Amino acid sequence: MSGERDYICISDDDADDIESISDTSETVQSDSGLEGLNFEDIAEDGTGFYDADNANSHDGYDDVPRPRACDEFPTTIEVPEFVLDFGTVRVGDILELRDTDGNDGRLHRRDDFLVVVKIFENLESGEHYFKGHRLRRVTHFAPLFDCKLNELVVTIETDRYDTRPVSIQGLEIVPVEQAMKKRDVVFTSQPFHEVSIRHRQIFTPVRLRGNRKDIHTWVHNNGPLIARWVYITIKKPKGKPYGGEIRRMYRREQMWYNQLSRPIPLADNEDDDWMIVDENPFVTESGSELRPQRSKAASIPKRLTFGDFFSGVGGASYGAKEAGFVVNFGVEIDEKVMESYEENHPGASVLCMDAHDFPAIPAPENFFSDHCHFSTTCKYFAICHTRDGKDDQMNVETIYTVGPILNVLQTPYATAEQAPGMILLQKHQKYFRVFLSEILAHGYNIRYKVIDLATLGVPQPRRRLLFNMAKIGYPLAPFPQATHGPERSGLKRFVTVKDALYDLERSSAFDSDPHNQPRWFHSSNIKPPYDPNLTLVKGTLTTSGGDNNYHYSGLRKFTVRENSCFQTFPLETHLGDTQTFANMVVGNAYPAAAAAKHFLASAQTREAFDHGLINAEDDIQDLWVTLNEKGINTSGQGGKFRYLNRLEKSRRNPAYMPPSVWKRTEPVEPLRPRPRSNPPRLINRALARQRREVLEEVREAEYLGTIMVIDDD
Repeated sequence: MSGERDYICISDDDADDIESISDTSETVQSDSGLEGLNFEDIAEDGTGFYDADNANSHDGYDDVPRPRACDEFPTTIEVPEFVLDFGTVRVGDILELRDTDGNDGRLHRRDDFLVVVKIFENLESGEHYFKGHRLRRVTHFAPLFDCKLNELVVTIETDRYDTRPVSIQGLEIVPVEQAMKKRDVVFTSQPFHEVSIRHRQIFTPVRLRGNRKDIHTWVHNNGPLIARWVYITIKKPKGKPYGGEIRRMYRREQMWYNQLSRPIPLADNEDDDWMIVDENPFVTESGSELRPQRSKAASIPKRLTFGDFFSGVGGASYGAKEAGFVVNFGVEIDEKVMESYEENHPGASVLCMDAHDFPAIPAPENFFSDHCHFSTTCKYFAICHTRDGKDDQMNVETIYTVGPILNVLQTPYATAEQAPGMILLQKHQKYFRVFLSEILAHGYNIRYKVIDLATLGVPQPRRRLLFNMAKIGYPLAPFPQATHGPERSGLKRFVTVKDALYDLERSSAFDSDPHNQPRWFHSSNIKPPYDPNLTLVKGTLTTSGGDNNYHYSGLRKFTVRENSCFQTFPLETHLGDTQTFANMVVGNAYPAAAAAKHFLASAQTREAFDHGLINAEDDIQDLWVTLNEKGINTSGQGGKFRYLNRLEKSRRNPAYMPPSVWKRTEPVEPLRPRPRSNPPRLINRALARQRREVLEEVREAEYLGTIMVIDDD
């Protein structure tokens, strides 16, 4: 019939012939006389049908359509619209959802909304359902966000092992019965006060004039909504939290949502106050521009500076030096701790003070650093903390210092680490949200994740909740990729007890060290020995050394100096005078090996952004992959880059599925002994420090392209 499309379905025999071809680049020849058909030309929609009107692309076969393999008849189809009591719902509409308590079906709150991305119909049951992204009022997440009237956040839940894009994982299925009515939503990245209802003309019923409470209720139920936040949560298959991301909506996301939902039309009696024009996602509430100025590609790569808050004796500062930072200062309240910090980091300024007082010091901008790190006290948030302690209040209040300090310093990047109980335990959720709220309020985007530091080269199972923070206008840095794992992972071998103690056990310089004197068990407490070449430290190091952690001989506990090796400290680290004090500072430390990889990932992101290789809104989960997709190779360019020349492709086997970080009793598979060929070496503390300083000067000279002259005397 003229004007109608003809559809042809190939037979099952022809479909079998096509599927039996092993090389898809070869042409298909069938009994029907079809020749010259490339397998890649077959449509990929899986319907088994082909449009004969558009089958004229092959010369000599204008009247013959291309064959398609028939799939089973679909049970679900996508439809353009669906009619409900309140009107016709189409793709792009925003629906207010009915939330029931599961008993009487009554509405008990209006918190959730849905951006309709697709509408489906089940052909067997005739049921319809919507698929889209869920939005939720910010009041639902209090105290994470300021409770603004009619402000929403886009909520997306993802799975750790799901490799699909976040936007696809975030699509939720909602039955049509849950839809109450359509609402108007403006998606923006501007500050709330720039787009709130105060800047709009809201026409309320005349009967409500003068009744402030009723007007508030009417606006809540019928007024325009504002969405400017994105909250992504990463969970395990059983629902336990694993990580997440909270940030201001990117401009590209804002444009996509607004185009999908169509601009809100102006009514005849409305003026331009209803419209949002010339939106700039980098404008602060004061109107100042937040877009950072990219550093020009200098002949000498910039060396970033580092500030260490709650520094302890300097575990994070050791990691920063290893990553290539210049340590500006360390902040700690304990005088004895800062004496050890000054001994370990002689070039850094020592600020012995309460971190709460830092924003009030004279000229705090003099302590500006490119990167700041916060190791806030974690004892209260530890999973093993089950009894109240006398310092609990003081320990909790350390998390309230991060926001004010960032507000004063305005550092482009910051990191933090905390005990994983802060995100896992329900009783700590309010503190977790307050901590994030303080940071978001001062113009930062946040990414967080629970990581077992053993995968970063630490010889102990040590789960930590890591945070990456970036000032709005800078891209969020990814977390470091795992570098160590079991043999099947394709990564480097786990660092074992023997690996960590290798240098210490072969040095006589620490035989008289008061922190390296063994304390033997009583004969009744002797424990079974184990092979140090095959295992990690049995448990996480704590301020008391850790439960069930003992020497592989079974005859004694580890010494404090040995524990410092498990925290990847240099052997010559000054740990204080007493055993109790040394155990405390070692157990509280951020392991230097993990800190170095954590900070290096941030520095590489900053350098890539300064050189224009990435943009502020790039979603970077692996910087090497992001740059590789753009055709950028940074290896072998030591004169141009200081940090990116150390960027490497992850060696993890794609088929390897990392284990859950939440397992309490996870057997460590046997590790094959690592061959040792290096002879024992003596270590002198002063000479070791001098050697590190010389190596640092050599690296600097290499970057500068100068020649270093070393006098014989």
